[in-house]
Amino acid sequence: MSSLSDGELLGKNSLLGLLAVCVGAGAVYLVEKNKRRKEADKAREDGYKDGRKDGENTVMKRLRDKMLANNKLKLGVFALGCYIANIDGEFTQEEQAAIAQAIGSPDTSWTDVGLQEEFHRIMEEIYDHKMNFNDIKEKYLNDINRGTFEDLDEVVMSVIHADGKVAIEEQNFLDNEWEIFKCQHI
Repeated sequence: MSSLSDGELLGKNSLLGLLAVCVGAGAVYLVEKNKRRKEADKAREDGYKDGRKDGENTVMKRLRDKMLANNKLKLGVFALGCYIANIDGEFTQEEQAAIAQAIGSPDTSWTDVGLQEEFHRIMEEIYDHKMNFNDIKEKYLNDINRGTFEDLDEVVMSVIHADGKVAIEEQNFLDNEWEIFKCQHI
């Protein structure tokens, strides 16, 4: 058997030591690499979730705004129809039918309770002369576009002509307030 000299033993130990250091360093490197990859994956996942959440929030807000705008216009058409129908002091069944045709019956089951309450509030304020055309414009019709105005003009004409006669008060409304409003939207 051969014996190893101190130099050879030291050289082999150094080689083994170096190998152990390299293996240890490699293991530390792999552990750190896996840790960084997991952190990166977690950050991407969190970013995706946050982005999706922000996207959902944006979409939900846009949808809410559209629904509110739709209800606002529906309330505006209703308020304007009631205002015009009541302008001459007679709210005829034909005028009521013209309004219902424009927006649907406000008391149907598909109309949510908050909207029904708003319809009733509008009717009371118009009958008590607490809401005028300027109030209706400011609250419901301030941001309509030209196409919506043209549709609204048709509703106004159908309510005014619904009972087969145009009262002096209705004609004055058309010639003055409605004409000014028309000039702003055409």
